[in-house]
Amino acid sequence: MWFVQPKQDYIPEMPWKHTNEPALMSWQIRARNYDIFGANVLLAALTIVSLGGAYFSFDTASLVFETLLPSLLVGGGCFLFLC
Repeated sequence: MWFVQPKQDYIPEMPWKHTNEPALMSWQIRARNYDIFGANVLLAALTIVSLGGAYFSFDTASLVFETLLPSLLVGGGCFLFLC
């Protein structure tokens, strides 16, 4: 199961100022190793979709408004909406 973690001995990587105190030696920081590859792939895919939608709306708005500023505002607004 996802919440059952193997027992690991964590090696301290930063020297402490008072290492001889027993209260300090009784606890340790535990961190999980997270795999974020799937999240990065999903972020890249959604960014590409958002950029595609923004380009499409920019292209459509440039046909309607025929000036750069409104077209950029529509394309940027669509990008922010799709993100």
